[in-house]
Amino acid sequence: MDSDATDHICPSKNLFQTLNTISPIHIKLPNNTNVIANFSCTIILGNLVLSNVLYVPDFVAYLISIPKLLSNSDCMIVFFNTTCLLMQKTQFRMIGAARYFNGLFYLQQISGFQSSDSFSHVVSKDLSTLWHHRLSHTSDHILKHLSTKYSDITFHCSQPCDTCHFAKQKKLSFPHSNSKSSSFFELIHVDVWEPRAISSLDGFKYLLTVVDDLSRFTWIHLLKHKSDVKTILPGFVQ
Repeated sequence: MDSDATDHICPSKNLFQTLNTISPIHIKLPNNTNVIANFSCTIILGNLVLSNVLYVPDFVAYLISIPKLLSNSDCMIVFFNTTCLLMQKTQFRMIGAARYFNGLFYLQQISGFQSSDSFSHVVSKDLSTLWHHRLSHTSDHILKHLSTKYSDITFHCSQPCDTCHFAKQKKLSFPHSNSKSSSFFELIHVDVWEPRAISSLDGFKYLLTVVDDLSRFTWIHLLKHKSDVKTILPGFVQ
C-alpha cells in the first residue's frame, strides 16, 4: 500500500486476465534505473478491483496506489496503528486488509482468501473499534447484541476508548493551588454529594460538605432533599 505511488504496479503477468497496450510510461526505479510500462489492465482480487494497473516485469514489488484506489473505486481506507482496512463505501463491508511491517503496509487479507488466525484476531479487534466509533461509542453490551443480529457488525471485547472516558467525566480535574486564605472562614469550599442509592434510616440521601480553606476543617450536613441546601447553608454561615 503506497500513498506516494501515482499508479498501481504489478510485475506478474499471470495476475492479469488480459493486457492492453498503452502509451509508454517512464518509471524510475529505486536503484535510479528507468523502465517503461507499455501495458496495463484490471486486476481483480476477491472484491477488490484495481483498474489501470501497470505491468512492469522489471519491478520487484507489487504497489497499490492509495490515491488512485480512492479516486477510481468504491473504496475507503481506514488506518490503525498496525493495520489498514479497505472498506466498500456503498455496503460498508471490508474487502481487504493490510498489516504494518518495517514501515510499510502489506496487503494481507482479501475477501475470499484465508488469513492467519492471529491476523484475523487483530482485524476483528480493529473492526470492532471501527463499529464502536461508527455507532456513537456504544457500549460493548449493545455492540455484542447487534453483532448477533447483523453479520456485518464485528464485536471484540476491548478497553474503553479515551473519548468514552472524557464523555462520562463531568469536568476536568481542578489544577493544584498553593494559595490559602489568611484567616478562618475567609474562604470556604462547599459541595453537595450525589444522592445515595440507599437512604439512611432517617431518610437522608445527600451530603453537604463545608471545608474551611485555612484549617481544612470539614463540616458534614445530612440532607433529605437537595433543596435543603438553601436553608442549611445560610444558617451555617450566620
